[in-house]
Amino acid sequence: MPYKSQAQRRFFHSAGAKKAGITSKEVKEFDQASKGLKLPEKKKKKAVKMDKKELISEHKHLVKVLKNPTKKNLTKEASKQSKELKGYERSSNSGKEMLKKAMKKFAK
Repeated sequence: MPYKSQAQRRFFHSAGAKKAGITSKEVKEFDQASKGLKLPEKKKKKAVKMDKKELISEHKHLVKVLKNPTKKNLTKEASKQSKELKGYERSSNSGKEMLKKAMKKFAK
């Protein structure tokens, strides 16, 4: 898998990457896949898009839950938000997941 940005390439070649558990073999694989590519300095984050009606509807619902914070309403909303978050996480690619794992190891 190729690097997504120059910043990611630099990280993979740093001592921090070794501490995070990224092997030299993985670095070589990324280097080969990225050879000759023009990479941006940093990868732009993709915005989560939602149409205006859906946005207003979701905010109205959240305001209602916050104004009436019963255990049932809060549990239901927490479950809904958790499912939504899992969907976002599933849509990320494997390279991104690999980098997240590496960063978690590095942070310890």
